Amino acid sequence: MVNRSKNRFTMKTKYGAAVAPVFFLAGAYVAWNYINHRLWRKKDDNNGRDIRKGIHNSISKETSLARRRKDQKNLSRSVSMGAIRGGKVALQRLLDLHSYHLDTSSLVNAEIEFESLLSKEKPDFGLLQRDIVKMEMSGKEAKGVEILKKALDKAKAEGKGHEAYEIEMLLVEMLIYMGNIEEASKCKCLEDDFITDARRPLYQTIIYYFRGDPWKQVEETFNRFREIQMGLQWPGNSEESESHEITLDEFKKVMESLKHEIEDSKKRQTVNSTPREAK
Repeated sequence: MVNRSKNRFTMKTKYGAAVAPVFFLAGAYVAWNYINHRLWRKKDDNNGRDIRKGIHNSISKETSLARRRKDQKNLSRSVSMGAIRGGKVALQRLLDLHSYHLDTSSLVNAEIEFESLLSKEKPDFGLLQRDIVKMEMSGKEAKGVEILKKALDKAKAEGKGHEAYEIEMLLVEMLIYMGNIEEASKCKCLEDDFITDARRPLYQTIIYYFRGDPWKQVEETFNRFREIQMGLQWPGNSEESESHEITLDEFKKVMESLKHEIEDSKKRQTVNSTPREAK
C-alpha cells in the first residue's frame, strides 16, 4: 500500500496551492493502471454494466461476501464515475459507500454532513467527495448543487481561490450526476488551462460525449486527459507506475452505462413526483 505520509504529489495551480494526498483526490489522477489491468478485460460488454461487475469482483477481497452478492443495481451512477477516474482506493471507497443503500439512517444526515464539511475553514475535499456519493444515493442531488453554489459564492467572495476551484469541480460532478450537462459545461474551472488537473479534460470529454459534439472534439479532450493522467502515476511503486493504454472505445462503454443510469434516475424522479390519483 502506498505510504500516506511519504508518497504525495502536488498539483501546480495558479493559486500556488498543493492538493491533498493522491488517494483523497476526487479527480482522475489516481492509479488508472489498476483499471487497465482489470476493468478493461470486459471488452465484450456492450453497455458497460458487466464492467462495473468486474470492478466489484476484482477489488473486493477485503469486502464481505454478503456485499459481493448484492444486486448490481445497488451500484449507482457514482460507481460509473469512479470507474473512469479512479484507482483501487477510490473505487473501494465508493463501493463501500453503496452499503448505505441498505442503511437509510446513514443517508438521513447526508445533507447536514455535507453542509458541515463545506462550512469548515479548510474543507476536507476527500470527505466532501464521499458525501457527494451519499447525496446522490439519497436523491438529494439538487440540494447538493444548491449547497455547492452557495459555498462557491462564499469562497469567491473571501478570495479563497483554491477552495473555490475545488468546490466548483465538485459542482461539475454533481451536475453531471443530475444530467445537467449544459450547466456543467459553463463552470469556469473547466476553462482554467493553468491548472494541471486531469479532471478538467475528463469532465469535458463526458460533457462533449453526452451533448453529441463532434467525435474529434471528444477524442482530443480524452487524449489530453490520458496525457495528464499518464504523468501522474503512483510514485514509488514500479507495478503501479506501469503505463497501459486505454482506448476511447472502452471509455465510451462506461459513458453509455453512466448515460443510461442518469436517464433511469430521471424517469424514477418523474414517477415519484407525479401525484397519484386517489383510489
